[in-house]
Amino acid sequence: MSIRKSTTKPRRIIASAFLALSLMASASISITTTENSKLGDVIGQIKSQSGYQFFYDDALTGQNVKAVTLKDTDLEQALKSLFSGTKITYVVKDKVVYLNLAKT
Repeated sequence: MSIRKSTTKPRRIIASAFLALSLMASASISITTTENSKLGDVIGQIKSQSGYQFFYDDALTGQNVKAVTLKDTDLEQALKSLFSGTKITYVVKDKVVYLNLAKT
């Protein structure tokens, strides 16, 4: 007589854990900015909603961003919306957003 152990339940738990981690990694961003919104304030909002860190020159924090309203937007689209048509460029790598001011 052999006893067979069911492995279905542990597999479900592991799959659920991976799904939860992937959903956290793709956190949605909801912010509203005006023409007077400062980059430093917007960075703080994005950091708290996404878990991403930012690396930038402190002089950028006083830069104005575009007026946008974003609801449940992924990080990449949020950054595109905020910085398109501006001199601010960005690169996202390993949960860090690197910001730079493009040279004219």
